[in-house]
Amino acid sequence: MLIEHETAPSIALKIMESGLFRGGPILGDAGLNAVPPGGVGYFADQAEWNGAIMTFEWSGPCAGRCPEEPLADILYDEKPHRLFIPVGTKNYLLLKDISLMRGYSWDECITEYPFPFALDLFNFKHWGRAIRSRTAAGKRAQLDAIEAKVAALKINPKPISIGAYVERRWG
Repeated sequence: MLIEHETAPSIALKIMESGLFRGGPILGDAGLNAVPPGGVGYFADQAEWNGAIMTFEWSGPCAGRCPEEPLADILYDEKPHRLFIPVGTKNYLLLKDISLMRGYSWDECITEYPFPFALDLFNFKHWGRAIRSRTAAGKRAQLDAIEAKVAALKINPKPISIGAYVERRWG
């Protein structure tokens, strides 16, 4: 069964690279919210951030309404609200594709590396990386690498697990 989840391009890329979708932070709603392709018959406004459509294949068991304490590795169909896969899921979910909506690009995923300082001041490798990341050719190389990773999903879908949201506190 194919399902779709909408998120920001940078978040989609992190999920693809890590193999981990972080659900939360609301514990009663910790997991992956999704809709069938096209979202027909479901509320399609579940995403807070948008631009990238992640297409997954679910091959595990399905159930109706989600109980108060959902079990991992089950897709709950809460039509017309959503499809839901809870935190703790480690099986049955494959990422098959990421497509960008009109008007969105992978540009937000391009990294401009910082210029060296302190002990790295004389490290020519770090200077080269910082300078290249600011050139058109360096940015194009990063975009090409991202597009190649996404294209590879169509040939080799990536297993995804769903973990809990972890709040990072400083201080």
